Amino acid sequence: MKYINKDHEAAANLHSKGEFDKAILAYEKVLEAFPNHPDVLSDRGTTYLLMEKYNLAIIDFNEAVNLEPNRAFRYSARAFAKDRMGDLDGAIADYQKAIELDPEDAIAYNNLGVLMENRGMRKQANTLYQFADKINNEHNQAFTPPIKTEEKIEKGPTEAFQTFENENPSKQDIYKSLLTRSGLKDFFRFVFNGFKLPKK
Repeated sequence: MKYINKDHEAAANLHSKGEFDKAILAYEKVLEAFPNHPDVLSDRGTTYLLMEKYNLAIIDFNEAVNLEPNRAFRYSARAFAKDRMGDLDGAIADYQKAIELDPEDAIAYNNLGVLMENRGMRKQANTLYQFADKINNEHNQAFTPPIKTEEKIEKGPTEAFQTFENENPSKQDIYKSLLTRSGLKDFFRFVFNGFKLPKK
């Protein structure tokens, strides 16, 4: 991950240690110098997300989207927060936008499928799962059958992250995490890293 200055790196290090309150203060210091930097706003939003302060996370993700409207992962980040806030329509719209911007984003296809399934739209959900499966198969790894959101989200983001075992998940690990309970920890590493793959 690229940092804009040492303060940004320090904030990210606090975030990675789970010292979220200190990380927020550190990000605010960075934003005093760079008030419109989308990465810093998104990083702070991710910290808020892991603190389960979803409304504050969405405010930061909104700013990041406005500053970089053509980056798919900005919408995926906001979609995840909206889903946790109970804004299903908003989450669906954001995942759809993420897919529009990045048609190869298997994670967005899968997450959108889960939301559609929660709405009782099983046929549409299965189609989305098939798209996700096709993309993942192109990377030589098959998906396992999807499980329902309530079965997957058994822990809060912070608790799930703290039990994470794989320090550097691959994209395949991330895909797997969305479809298996054991892999959920990989997905929260993905969330923890601002909806980007950790640097090897």
